[in-house]
Amino acid sequence: MSVARITKLFLTEFKSFQDEILPLDDLTVLTGLNSSGKSNALDGLDVLARLATGDELGEALDGRRRGIGPVRGGSAGCAPHGSDRFTLGCEVELDDAASSRYRYEVTILARPELRVIQERLHGPGRNAKSGTTTDRDLVWAANDGEDGSPGIAARIDNGKRGQNPAEFFRDSRLVLTQVAVRLPGKNLVERAVLRAVDAVVSPLRTVFELDPVPSVMRGYSSRKDVALKRDGSNFSAAIGHLQQTDPQRAQNVIDSIKKIAANAVTDTRMETSTLDDVMFSLVEGDEVTPAREMSDGLLRFAAVATALQSGAQDLDVDTEDDILAVASPQQEQVDGRILMVIEEIENGLHPSQARLVLDMLRRSTEESGLQIALTTHSPAILDVLTGVLNSSIIVCYRGDDGHSCLSRLTDLEGYAAAMAHGQIGELVTRSELIRPAEPRNTDPLDFLDRIGAR
Repeated sequence: MSVARITKLFLTEFKSFQDEILPLDDLTVLTGLNSSGKSNALDGLDVLARLATGDELGEALDGRRRGIGPVRGGSAGCAPHGSDRFTLGCEVELDDAASSRYRYEVTILARPELRVIQERLHGPGRNAKSGTTTDRDLVWAANDGEDGSPGIAARIDNGKRGQNPAEFFRDSRLVLTQVAVRLPGKNLVERAVLRAVDAVVSPLRTVFELDPVPSVMRGYSSRKDVALKRDGSNFSAAIGHLQQTDPQRAQNVIDSIKKIAANAVTDTRMETSTLDDVMFSLVEGDEVTPAREMSDGLLRFAAVATALQSGAQDLDVDTEDDILAVASPQQEQVDGRILMVIEEIENGLHPSQARLVLDMLRRSTEESGLQIALTTHSPAILDVLTGVLNSSIIVCYRGDDGHSCLSRLTDLEGYAAAMAHGQIGELVTRSELIRPAEPRNTDPLDFLDRIGAR
């Protein structure tokens, strides 16, 4: 079994972005001024993840799929101002012997009607005659909608020379999620295409956007509702299940909660209702504090800690391969690496707890194999990202043309000079390292002015 991970998000033409790339490492920290585009970048990831389920475009972007509501701004809001369409994509790496890489991109018309107008999946495919592997377009689909075609014409790689024959697919959902029904996977070429599809779809379907809502975490949870939801509403049942299936990971969560709690927590326990529902509680000496009485910050932290210690089977993500099921028993399964997205991780936490949060994040990427992408405005969080972790910080800022831009902190003009005068959090507080530095005045007379010699 191979594992696929998303390494880049292509924001080609999406909301406030134009031809920008968001690199996704084991830990990716997005920072920047308000309205710089941080949430827009993560919305791009959300859109791709929703579409990878195989749902109709309208249902995925504007409906209430799995109860998570429409994407922020709806499908129409995905297109940049003045445009009727948007383009997104991703790069995926497979941990096979060849470290295979695939690039996927899709263009969707947002109005007057919602439909796919272009798709491309590029990566290693097989030559039908020699069986050798070469990089090529494995799926290419395009339709301008002006020829009255019943959907979108797609050309699937057959490993032969010349143009691949066109087949028509529905343009109301991704072609990527429809390819498997056309290919039985009976030869090396077809299996290479299916592997590429699986490599892209699997990690997109396991993107987990965690946004704990304390108000819905204070009630009892059904004991059987064990896969942690994105709003954390079933946190009590999730941590109870973790205590039964993996006591050590559950203890890691509880130890972190004890460090965060202001009072001396001596133990934890699970309250049970007459309907066998459960509620997590903290024991502080002779007093018991159930979830319904905990602070917002503590509840939110508890949900994050639980998620970081959970595997794919313990999170509310779509890991089924139903849309990619193939007839060939020789088809190797590809699993998607969980990519957890957390906005403003510092919410409800005291700055002194930044180190604890970072240690928790690093332990999760190392031990649980999670990828984590988060946003922060906290100088305390930025200050603890020292050494090589500086390169995990992505600065989002507005360019002179108004478009959102992305840059690794370490690639910013002025990074080295600024870091000689303080820590990242301190510098950001002084409005440094929030965008490329302004060009310095190199006029030699300026130096004379500064020393009072002119």
